[in-house]
Amino acid sequence: MSQPEEALTALSVQFPDYPREVLEKTIDAQQYDGVVNVQTCIDALHKFGYDGDDSRAPTRTQARRKATVWRQPGSGTLQRGVTFHSKTKAGFDDSDIFTDAGDDTEDEDAQETIDSDDEIRDLFNIMFTALDAVAGEVNSENSVTSTISLSEAATGEYMEIENLEDNEDEGVADLINRASILFPDVEKDDIEASLKTSEYDLSAVCYDLMKDLAPEAQPTSPSVTQRDLLRNLAMGTSLSASSVSFDATSWKSRQEIVSSGLLSELSEKEIKRQESIAELAQSEDAYLKDVTVLLDVLLLPMLQASIAGDPIDDTIPHDTIRSMAESGELLKKSGEQFLAALRARQAEALVVVSVGDIILEHIPRLRAAFSSYCSTCFYLQSHFQHPTAELKALLKRASADARCRSLPASAFVLAPIQRVARYPLLVQAIGDRTAGDNTADTLALIQAQSQVRDVAQLCNTRLRSLEDHAIMVDLSNRLDTSRLQDPLPLVHSDRALIKRGRLTAVKLTDKQKISKSKRMEIMLFTDMLVYAKPLEHGKKFLVYKQIHRALVEARAFDGSTDKGKGTAKKATAATKDSDKLIELLLYGEGSSTFKLYFLCASRSERDRWLEAFTPQLEDEEQQFADYDCPQGRVVQDYDARQQDELTLRRGDLINIINRGGSDGEEHASMYKGVIVGVLHATHRQTKGWFPRQHIKELITTHTHAKVLKAQYKLTSGSMRLEAKNL
Repeated sequence: MSQPEEALTALSVQFPDYPREVLEKTIDAQQYDGVVNVQTCIDALHKFGYDGDDSRAPTRTQARRKATVWRQPGSGTLQRGVTFHSKTKAGFDDSDIFTDAGDDTEDEDAQETIDSDDEIRDLFNIMFTALDAVAGEVNSENSVTSTISLSEAATGEYMEIENLEDNEDEGVADLINRASILFPDVEKDDIEASLKTSEYDLSAVCYDLMKDLAPEAQPTSPSVTQRDLLRNLAMGTSLSASSVSFDATSWKSRQEIVSSGLLSELSEKEIKRQESIAELAQSEDAYLKDVTVLLDVLLLPMLQASIAGDPIDDTIPHDTIRSMAESGELLKKSGEQFLAALRARQAEALVVVSVGDIILEHIPRLRAAFSSYCSTCFYLQSHFQHPTAELKALLKRASADARCRSLPASAFVLAPIQRVARYPLLVQAIGDRTAGDNTADTLALIQAQSQVRDVAQLCNTRLRSLEDHAIMVDLSNRLDTSRLQDPLPLVHSDRALIKRGRLTAVKLTDKQKISKSKRMEIMLFTDMLVYAKPLEHGKKFLVYKQIHRALVEARAFDGSTDKGKGTAKKATAATKDSDKLIELLLYGEGSSTFKLYFLCASRSERDRWLEAFTPQLEDEEQQFADYDCPQGRVVQDYDARQQDELTLRRGDLINIINRGGSDGEEHASMYKGVIVGVLHATHRQTKGWFPRQHIKELITTHTHAKVLKAQYKLTSGSMRLEAKNL
């Protein structure tokens, strides 16, 4: 539980795009006796979202009735008993995408223009590669929320600047007071003189004062581009802002170590271990200098300009800028505490006996800092792609600052991401060189290495989630759903884009000859298929269909087509492109089941699409895909009796991935499942076996799809038999 102020800070970091009023209303709805459950607030905001209407914050009633289900990270289920199979408006035919009834737009065959965000997505993919390399397959812990306080220089009262005439004494005094709040250590006379010089431009004064307060310049280094920085990050090399100029003396070269005679007494392995411990502390010190530069030349100037009423970018809300600065402050604070503990241990003796306990102690704070900074990193990188004139000027001033050592400002934005990727490697180096008789530190380092990998994986997941959300929002803004009767909103917290591409929809004759064709945009999401016609050279898309993936079957074209009364006729002559065709069977009520055929550019492209439609199951015992599995609600508590069993609590929501036995017997005594929703946050095991009598199965998309598939199989079989008897 947290105080309302702490909860507001945590939510501002988690939801930087949400107005402060919405967050405050959400907190008020969840508040009981002056305390707030932050996780419940996060669940409510994920559940109800924000569509630009500040009045639509989740109410207390909504929170208690709907937002009590807490999702495990990455649960990826959207079923909840809802089947979606979009219906088209009158005058449109689902199965005939070649007749554009009511559609006066021209068919666009031109290639889609490259998305403006492609470059940033490429850069982030490189980051993901680096994080994946160190994080492996380890599952992350739940995100830890934390609160911080900004320095006094950055927490001045936010006031709108009004038009000021030189002769308005009260206005001048007001500007002086505002500047004094931002810079309490600067004399008011100096502030007034600066205001007069800048013609009472408070923003310009703030920049000048920041420059005057900057520490002495450091030596410059050769320029490193953002792409080079990220590529070296992916390859595991040290080319960050920290490492470019870092040239610390090694442990064994220190004068006190040489004069003590320890080098002749210690084994080579122990000397390397001490070198690794020293490298951890030295690289942390260099990294913190980069964080300080990031705050001084970018985050705090942005905040101060916003406080002064002259924001660098009008599209970034003040609360978001404040949250970004807070995340930077949290990075600095947690890193300084970690470094201080390492330095204190080094000061105790020339040879450090143990360091694993220190790393373990500080991992929770580091996890909170890095997880909150992920939003800041992604937000800044996104705005760097389309900077305003003011932001361009700020970035230019930042790069010209001697402390940046000729590096672009983006290098310092990415420095924390590279740092979290290096922690597992640094800790592993210490652990590999720790002697076997140092049992206590060996065990601590093994645990620490696992936990820092979790932190890297957590940041990886967070960045991917932010990228997925940005892609979904962009696509949603480009979709025209006017053909659909009740279109579903595309953006959902559990939905992500799996594959997207331009294919040719074709209409086949009985002899498999292509009679008609049309270019279509195919979008496959975690739980939904959308196909649409490109408009405006791929800038917009006219949606023809939204359908749940459980109601779609994809396969390579087998040479048969459905004609007439549902009969399947095998053609004797095959089209030359038959090995590039994908056949989609879309299930619907009664006669609304139909087939579509899409022509790919090559056989390999067809195979890649088929792999996307039918992914390999992660668990060899898994019988159902994540998007098409039965679900159950726990109606009776159960305590696990073996390690591979689940502990269940009444109200838990479970995805059933195995009904027991390879034959899929539905009446086996034990099922295997994944807990995807609980009434209260928990650290229970989420995947395992459980007695089936402790749950009640729900009517879900899986259930509905199963019925439709059985009906289609029965109907088509009867029609084939009827045709054969004629």
